[in-house]
Amino acid sequence: MELDIPDTLEECSRNQLINIVIQQRQELQKLQHQLDSNLTNHYEQLQALNNKYVSAVMQLSFIKQKEDHLAQQELHQTADNKTDWHEKAIPSISCTLNLKNNEVCINQPQQVILGDVHQHNLQSNKDSTPANVVRFKTTLIDLAKQIAGEIQLPVELHTAIKTVSLQISQKIQKSPSVLEDGGHYIRRDDLKKMFTCPKGNIKIEQIFQCAKENATKESAKSCNSNDAQTKFIAKHGNNVMIIGQAGIGKTTLTKIVAQLAVDKKILPETEYILYIRLREVNFQQNLHLTQLVTTKGALDKSNLSVEEMLLLVKDSPNVLIIFDGVDEVKVDDLKKQSTACSHDAITKPSVLICNLMSGDLLPNAKILWTCRPRQAFELHESHRPHTILQILGLDRDAQENLGRQICQENWPQVKKHLLSHPDIFSACYVPATCIIAMASLHLGIQDSSALSLQNMTQVLVYALATYCRSDHMRGKVNDLSGLTKLAWCGFLDGKAVFTESDVLKACLSVEGFQAFLVTFIDPTASLKFQLLEGDKCSSFSHLIWQEVFSAVYYMFFLTFDEFQKHVSEFTSSHWEVVSKFMFGLCNNQTKKQIQRLLPATVATSDLWSQKKQAIQDFADQLSISISTFDVPEQCPKLLQISTWLNEANDSEMTNAIIYNLSANLHLSGTFFPTDSTSIAFLLASGNKDWEININNIQFVGDSCIILFRSIERNKCKTPMLYLGFNDMDVEMVALIAKCLRGTKKLWMVNCSLTGACIKALQQGIQQLQEQMDFWYLNNNPFGDSGATHLAGCLGHLKVLNLNNCSITFIGVESLAFSVQQLGHKLHILNLQNNNIGDNGISALAPCIFNLDVLDINNCKISGTGAGELARALTALTQPMELINIGNNAIGDQGACAFSKCLEKISELWIKDCGVTETGLKQMQKMHSQLSKKTRVYLGQIPGMGQTYIDLF
Repeated sequence: MELDIPDTLEECSRNQLINIVIQQRQELQKLQHQLDSNLTNHYEQLQALNNKYVSAVMQLSFIKQKEDHLAQQELHQTADNKTDWHEKAIPSISCTLNLKNNEVCINQPQQVILGDVHQHNLQSNKDSTPANVVRFKTTLIDLAKQIAGEIQLPVELHTAIKTVSLQISQKIQKSPSVLEDGGHYIRRDDLKKMFTCPKGNIKIEQIFQCAKENATKESAKSCNSNDAQTKFIAKHGNNVMIIGQAGIGKTTLTKIVAQLAVDKKILPETEYILYIRLREVNFQQNLHLTQLVTTKGALDKSNLSVEEMLLLVKDSPNVLIIFDGVDEVKVDDLKKQSTACSHDAITKPSVLICNLMSGDLLPNAKILWTCRPRQAFELHESHRPHTILQILGLDRDAQENLGRQICQENWPQVKKHLLSHPDIFSACYVPATCIIAMASLHLGIQDSSALSLQNMTQVLVYALATYCRSDHMRGKVNDLSGLTKLAWCGFLDGKAVFTESDVLKACLSVEGFQAFLVTFIDPTASLKFQLLEGDKCSSFSHLIWQEVFSAVYYMFFLTFDEFQKHVSEFTSSHWEVVSKFMFGLCNNQTKKQIQRLLPATVATSDLWSQKKQAIQDFADQLSISISTFDVPEQCPKLLQISTWLNEANDSEMTNAIIYNLSANLHLSGTFFPTDSTSIAFLLASGNKDWEININNIQFVGDSCIILFRSIERNKCKTPMLYLGFNDMDVEMVALIAKCLRGTKKLWMVNCSLTGACIKALQQGIQQLQEQMDFWYLNNNPFGDSGATHLAGCLGHLKVLNLNNCSITFIGVESLAFSVQQLGHKLHILNLQNNNIGDNGISALAPCIFNLDVLDINNCKISGTGAGELARALTALTQPMELINIGNNAIGDQGACAFSKCLEKISELWIKDCGVTETGLKQMQKMHSQLSKKTRVYLGQIPGMGQTYIDLF
């Protein structure tokens, strides 16, 4: 582009010169951006453009003095104009022109500031990165370090806590229709098969690698061409969503990712790190993309315009963006399919977020999102990230690590108390509640009050009471009333961030508000509780405090008429944690502790008694209605009632509600340790003869041990136990064995059972008074050792399924000998997918008279083995119901052998066994002679097309 500068000043107006400079500045920016990727190709162009650019600036500087009087005249007309060019333009530039070497040497970086007050530095050509871009990167890194360095704990400790590892899993089998809120230590995450293993299977460093791998796998299924696959991977391979209940460590994980990126330990090529707290975004105001992903301060410090920043990040693969708190976005737009938008559009933040999630905006940037589970799967599928990872929380080692740091010399006593109170201990897989519980018990041991802390409501009330007894809070008890109102109003409105106006409406004084920010409550231990954080916009340090204060306001401050308006909402997911705390406040001891903290007029009110009765009546009606629900729908209601009763720990309330509850309980879904603790409390209460039916429970942590200890202790009957897809050890199965009372159906598929596990179960099976309908043990690696122990159980079984259990002919010999000795028939013996071979058939042949159904599909059997089995069939006095010998290479030899004994079997499956037309003809010939036709399924015969051949 040629620079057209008039020869005389009269030919040039001020506006013309400004336009010239602006045009050349834009051209320079474009070439500098291209220079980053290919410096060599554009080096000479940049030199020439610098010459032109410097010339334009010098001309502009030269005419400034001539134009001063004109500027003064216009100043009065443009008083409101903040970008008067005379005040913004730098008058001169110092440079040396070396025409011989065709160089422009600029002695000092000079500034040209026009219009919107953006600063542009002209640097020596030896530095290809403009200074303002360097400043922008530095500013973003400083902000990332600041955010990553913040420690947000519900309790402040006298020493910094070293980080402990979080367990992250990509094994999420989700059913969005049944998802409910993630939450604190008991919020339901009702995913169908989540937490199949309490250990994570990926590391923080692998989360974006995981996204790329997932996108690659999906592209192979979704795309028909290489180009389409490449686009699909680029669009979906850089977006990751982290889900987990509140307090589980989602924000902590994002800070770890930010710090690792700053330290170049992950994504080492990253140049721009952008961290956005979505709760701080104004969703009522239209924004430019760059306004959403960065702060005005970061742009101002670097003197970059939004357009210039967009050029830097639009197509760059070296951008990391972290969006924390998608669940805190209180707009419904994210649940709907969004409209597309361009990178330079100014539109609703929700539209920008949807397009970022879908990969339509900034497709090359690495983007990390955090959200609670229910809200994550409520996102419209058109933009919900394809890679979703779950934070499982703290494993036992991490809890032990935290306990030693927080409690120090008191840790052994605190640990003992936790182990004897599983309702508190089981909450410790959530980092926030783990820290609160351990810190409170640490203090409680010092004043001997820890023994009274039986559940999380009592732990939190104790922590609050200790806080309010501190010297810092003296004379500010009334401010606690204001704090409960602030929490309650925020809870109703779905609000977690409060403005100064919210604080004033809650009648919370400035002094009281400041008192709740940070307070030392134990001078000797230097322990602090932080209930609020922030200044102009504030929030509770952790949502659990807002919810417990909401419960206090509901039980002690709200009028009875207002109270009744909300009773019907107790079962909603939004109320789950608050309603639990409300039941906890129904405990007399807990009530007295809270009342000591409240104003006298509130503490002496009889509202609490009225509300307690109303809560009890509601729970009572819910318990009566449980039997009207279908079996899968009973468990969530049952868990809710048992959780409430356990938290209240009030015998009068418990007995009244249990009276109307059915003694036949059906348990299903994902069970957290707290769920098992609540059911255990229920089973220990009242005088009912409980019957426990377990239907596909996925156990988390110690929940299986807690539940079955309670079942065994209370001598409950267990008619149906579907326990599949849970990893079990010998201790666990030995406990289950003790709980087999009246058991008719036992399903233990994919449980990692060993021979020692089967031995532990054997004793429980042998103590049954009646035969079990079936025992399914598919896909367990117990092998011949387990089969030998199972042989001693066959007299108590009607059906035994051993599909894929690593059994050889050695194990079959034990089983066959036991079958042969039975005084009754074993209805079904399923041995498919075990390598028993012809030797296994030799062992089975003498006992088939005691079997109705034998399934030996895919067991490495040849025509010789098939012939031996056929000869054993010939000797039967009564026909068997079915033999499945499919997927074994028995060929025509086996087909011919079976054709001679078809009358001894009602149904025969020999699919994919290598039978040819010769074997088929022999089978058809013998089949045609039968008076009572046997059903024969032969499948496809080679050379006879795709038709399946079946004889009836």
